Amino acid sequence: MFLPLALLTFMAASDNQLIPGDQTRSLEVDKRPRTYLVHIPLKHDPKKPTPVVLIFHGGGSNAEQMVRFCGLNETADKQGFIVVYPNGTGRLTNALTWNDGNCCGSPCKTRSMTWPSGKGKKNLPSINFYSVEYSIRAWVKANGYKVEPATVKLPDKANDGTTATIKTYGGGKDGAEVVLVVIEGGGHTWPGRQPLVRFLGKSTQNVSANDLMWEFFEKHRMK
Repeated sequence: MFLPLALLTFMAASDNQLIPGDQTRSLEVDKRPRTYLVHIPLKHDPKKPTPVVLIFHGGGSNAEQMVRFCGLNETADKQGFIVVYPNGTGRLTNALTWNDGNCCGSPCKTRSMTWPSGKGKKNLPSINFYSVEYSIRAWVKANGYKVEPATVKLPDKANDGTTATIKTYGGGKDGAEVVLVVIEGGGHTWPGRQPLVRFLGKSTQNVSANDLMWEFFEKHRMK
């Protein structure tokens, strides 16, 4: 199973049609209908601008599976932000992919939400991807950060066979940062969440991916 994950935030104006709960919506991109799921927090105030988090499912998955996989809706209800889960494209509705440049399936042959790829560790037999180190260095270089990060190894409170280390590249433009959380001993899982199936491997309980991401977004609010 190939599940690369990515997440970003922006601020969105309120929409009176959005009500608390889960909704399925669609839009047209290059004359092709695209679908996405929206989770509106329980305490949503349509009169106020609300933060939005976009989260992309991995290849061979879809938006509905991603909702269960990451559990971000719970954090959204607690913190008061909207979550949007776009669907990739493909012939099978439960095995959608994205066009990342050289992968995967039919989206690679058409125009879809592009994600960078290249040589690195082989996640699939016939496909190479940029390594984590390569991707982080690209962000560091693009934003003019310090080359070497500040490294903090977190205490192993869970004693679950995993450890977590946070590497922070600071000193960038307008106080921006790149933060990499390295999990040793973990599987293809979502930190802080119990895996849906055992073959994905261990999921560290030393950190919560959802909490760490939201803390980062709150620290670096868009103007």
